[in-house]
Amino acid sequence: MSTAISKNIQEQSSTVLTLCKVARILLYVAMAIVIGLFIITFCHGENQAILGWHMADGTPITTAEFAKSFDVAEIGDLRSELMQVFIYHILALVMLKAVTRLFELIKNSENPFTAQIVKVMKTVAIVLGIVVGFDSLVVGLVVGFAVYAFAMIFEYGQDLQKQADETL
Repeated sequence: MSTAISKNIQEQSSTVLTLCKVARILLYVAMAIVIGLFIITFCHGENQAILGWHMADGTPITTAEFAKSFDVAEIGDLRSELMQVFIYHILALVMLKAVTRLFELIKNSENPFTAQIVKVMKTVAIVLGIVVGFDSLVVGLVVGFAVYAFAMIFEYGQDLQKQADETL
């Protein structure tokens, strides 16, 4: 691979790694908010005001009203919903970690067709399929298989690179 192409790939990988750090910070903040909301649902009774929160007309916001603002009928449903969101965020962090690892490998290698990169790409395909599958199983399978296909293309590129190296 030419030096100019390799340098360009490394620069783009650095940019993506910076974006991954920002995304990780945003996910941590979102997770903290979800945990805080989850804890609030246990700290107060159904008709008790939440931490001095009030509506625009001055009436206190109760736990039951708080649950209704999330389009759920009962506080138990809200807790379940918040727990699902928290699990979704954890899966997103796992996926982000795998993507970060992928771009670190690409940035630090002269050749993107390595066994490590292929392995991480396959991991990303599986985790991405699971995360997307939470919303739609069919779309999750399609996305997972599409990324897995790219991993197989990289695996083939690895074999070609190996053959080219052996020829020289």
